[in-house]
Amino acid sequence: MVERIKGKIGNKWSLMDYEGGPGANPQHLRKMLNEHAEKLGWEGYDVPTQWKGNINEVLSDAKEKLSSDKNWIPAYEMELKTKVRELTQAKKIMASGKQVQPKE
Repeated sequence: MVERIKGKIGNKWSLMDYEGGPGANPQHLRKMLNEHAEKLGWEGYDVPTQWKGNINEVLSDAKEKLSSDKNWIPAYEMELKTKVRELTQAKKIMASGKQVQPKE
């Protein structure tokens, strides 16, 4: 999750773990994201992408799939390209920004 200030992405980021939550149901996930942002004191945020595990491994796996000779269905290929783009952007923000933790 990255902070959004006046429509622009800021330089603060935070990770949210929802493994113990109700899964990936969009309604529940949105509620959890909103609660996490509220604890951070953020009015706005973006979620570049969701991943489970090591960001480098997920990025490498997506790049490897794209460079393979396999003919992916167009929707899945677009999903992989989007994942690569968003994870690369997330890595840049994480490398140059400040990680913040929720206030208890």
